[in-house]
Amino acid sequence: MSMRFIAVFVLALAGASLAGAQAGDHSHDAHHDHHDHSASAKMEPLQRPADGGKWATDEPLRQGMGELNEAFGQHHRAFEDGEFDSRSAAELADVINDRVNFMFANCGLPAEPDAELHKLLAAAVGAAVKLRESDDAHDGLHQLHQVLRTYGSYFEHPGWDGR
Repeated sequence: MSMRFIAVFVLALAGASLAGAQAGDHSHDAHHDHHDHSASAKMEPLQRPADGGKWATDEPLRQGMGELNEAFGQHHRAFEDGEFDSRSAAELADVINDRVNFMFANCGLPAEPDAELHKLLAAAVGAAVKLRESDDAHDGLHQLHQVLRTYGSYFEHPGWDGR
């Protein structure tokens, strides 16, 4: 892991904590649209490849992001059904951290897409922090949703449904 990544990662975590603290207290009903909430989901902007397309992926990245996407879907359904509590939020945070660690350990992307991926993974870890620390776990769910949507927009992943 490069020193540049560690610096970006630490800054992203600090930014996620500050963004959560600045978001203030607000409530959400179970059918709240996740696209309304840009203030609570700060993420460092990603760059596209020079050809304007999407970055290539490898199998460990596709596997890790696919598992994150599946976990998000299950927990989001629980949220919509009014069954998402602090225990569920902690479980999802554990999955996020586990999958991010898996991707760090196994992903072998070239330098440029790897740097862009690190921005997404830092935001995913920020979502895990929000899930554990926020009084409103919806903020963490929303940030993870943004990570997943951004991933599908910037990385080539055949069959990606991007919840």
